This record gives sequence, structure tokens and C-alpha cells, in this order.
Amino acid sequence: MRGWTSGGDEPVFYMGYAVGSFLTYAFTDHISIRPELLYIVKGSHHEIRNLHAAMEFTMQYLDIALLGMFVKENFNVFVGPYFGLFLDGELEISAMQENMTASIKIDLKENCGENSDWDDCWGIMESSEFSLVLGGSYNVGTNISIEGRYSFGLTSIIKKPDYFEGFWEDIEIKNSGLQLMASYSF
Repeated sequence: MRGWTSGGDEPVFYMGYAVGSFLTYAFTDHISIRPELLYIVKGSHHEIRNLHAAMEFTMQYLDIALLGMFVKENFNVFVGPYFGLFLDGELEISAMQENMTASIKIDLKENCGENSDWDDCWGIMESSEFSLVLGGSYNVGTNISIEGRYSFGLTSIIKKPDYFEGFWEDIEIKNSGLQLMASYSF
């Protein structure tokens, strides 16, 4: 995730995973399109040093991408949009004070009903996101490829609820990150 910091601290590396499928359609020897469907776990870990606290976001998405590919021998370069559907997520906040540690887990998908009070209402995630992907791959063998890509979030993944008025107006959180993948095609 990018676009949000607290106390001047930046998010640190977060390891997620993805599984899915793709179909490659070649127009010519060098130009192809590749629709993809991926289940992907995204997130970030924030160390807030001045508060002796940490926050970890873990979010599950179904990403639907349409990538344009340029193919040259065993190398591929691709770019395209993807649409992500938010499936589920969790925020864990931990605070450390001397010899004590306290933590809380918050369900990011929980919907807020009319009779919910603020403490039970954390459905702050947008149901979808839109991003761009840029990357490349190398065909190791006939059916195996190693791939690196960067996804650049274009839309904020959080809602701006009324109960955070005065705090959230200028904050946007967008999913962006480097992804390393291996693929098998048949």
C-alpha cells in the first residue's frame, strides 16, 4: 500500500501471495493480450516508532486484469489495467509499553448497520479498486515463466466515513507494490 504514513514512518515490506489463471491470445508473433484472474493477498506493515505501535493490514482481492504484451523470443513486456474486488481483510494494531503488549484485530469488511455504534463499525474498505500493471517475464522453459511486475494503485481503497470527519479528508490509501511470480502454461 502507498499514500499513507503516520508519525513520519513509512510502511515496510509485506509478503503476500497470489494464485490464478490466465489466457494468452497472440495477434502476431510479437503482440498478444493476456486476460488474468488472480486471488491475491495484499497488505502492509507500519511501524509507528513515536507511539511504540505497529499496524498490519491484510487484504484479500480478486483481481481481473487485461494485459497487452510485447513478445521477443523468451522475453515478454506487458502493461494494462486491472480491476480488484475486495473480498475480505483485517487490520491488527499492536502497542508496546514497557513490558506489556496489547493488540486488537479489526474486520475491515464488516458492514455498518443502522443500529451499530461506532465501536462495532469498521466497514471502511471500498468494494473495488482500479490499478495499472507494468512488468516483464522470462520464459525459462517451454511452459514455465518467471515474472516481475509493479502494480500502481489509481483509486483509494478506503471509504471516508462521516464518523472520521476532520481526519480522513486528505488521506488516500492505494494498493501498489512489486510482485514476483512464477507461472506454468499449457
